[in-house]
Amino acid sequence: MKIIVVGTSNSVIGNKGFIQSLRLQHEVIQLSCGRVPFFYHLKTLIKNRELVENCDLLILDHYINDVNVYRGILSDEYQHLCEEFYRFLSTLNVNIVNVFFPVIGLRDYKFNSFYDTVLELCRLNSISVIDLNELNFSKGHFKDKIHLSHRTSYFFGIILGGVLASHEYRLKKNRPSGGECKNNPFSIVNIPEIVGNSTEFKNDLIHIEYADIEKDFCIKCDIKQKLLGIGYFRLKGAEGSSACIINDKHKIAFSGYGYFFEALDFDVHGDVVVSPFFSETGCLDTLMTRGKVDGPFKYLYLVDLLFYNGERLEYIAANRMVFDLDVSNLIELSNVFNRFYAFPSLSAKSIDLIRDVAVRMEVEDTGIARELMLLASIARPNGPFIKKKLEEYNLLTQ
Repeated sequence: MKIIVVGTSNSVIGNKGFIQSLRLQHEVIQLSCGRVPFFYHLKTLIKNRELVENCDLLILDHYINDVNVYRGILSDEYQHLCEEFYRFLSTLNVNIVNVFFPVIGLRDYKFNSFYDTVLELCRLNSISVIDLNELNFSKGHFKDKIHLSHRTSYFFGIILGGVLASHEYRLKKNRPSGGECKNNPFSIVNIPEIVGNSTEFKNDLIHIEYADIEKDFCIKCDIKQKLLGIGYFRLKGAEGSSACIINDKHKIAFSGYGYFFEALDFDVHGDVVVSPFFSETGCLDTLMTRGKVDGPFKYLYLVDLLFYNGERLEYIAANRMVFDLDVSNLIELSNVFNRFYAFPSLSAKSIDLIRDVAVRMEVEDTGIARELMLLASIARPNGPFIKKKLEEYNLLTQ
């Protein structure tokens, strides 16, 4: 099955967790970015709609950052825009599942009701849900309050991969169709196209083009257009810090390394003028009260902007089936897995033996052959023969 993932930090961590193990059984395209609002999901899906609709399944990872940060800082308009986002999702001609990763003490968060809001938006727009908050995780399953450990995430991917393999025929047979976005009130500006310079950056998580901003640039907009978010890039090892000034009024610094798409916590309507801020000294605030950044401020790398014109999305929702994807055995199996997990210490000879027994079993019982080869793939995830045989067994056991 061809799967595309658009998520936040649990999905970024999942590169060595659930996404890595999903890839044992499925083709997975990763388009996730940590520490972002749903504006990132929206922008990414608008940009990549054709790619998304050529997949069999879209996995979202959305709600945690909104409960943890964004709904508390941004106005009630953020909830309205989230409703528009889910209407846009309903137009996508692809099966969708939103994975609600668990949060320790979820109901203690001030804006925990936004969790219920997103669940309801999924229901209203026929988006399938896997809510891991319904499972009885212990603190040992977590990296911190809002992130599963790599090991728990990896095992979740094994369970999910098997569940999706068992549903593959139904998912493909009941592919959504007829969805259409008639007028999209959201628009994206690719900054390299505006300023005329572009540098490519690519790794196993992102592929972007950023512009090195050395002087002011202006984007002419109708007064109804509101700037929602800004995509920036900070290169690890680059000298100095990064900051800009928007409309000669809002001076902001950027934190973190890599690509981020951050929401604005102030209003900007109409024309947008972005100026690089260069200074040997100073200390500036970041967006979304993430802290302060000290100078010297030496560079500004920008990627994209997201605007909203204030109108309501006109759309036709795709004909869509909601799927019940049961991963309720995750905790029980994860606990067993954690107690007896010893694959990293297996010798090459032991892995070869598991692999060879799987091959000998393929005529007698393909199901057992697949399970043994799956164990071999956990111990040796990059083995080409193991990958090839596992793909064969997955096809035979569908």
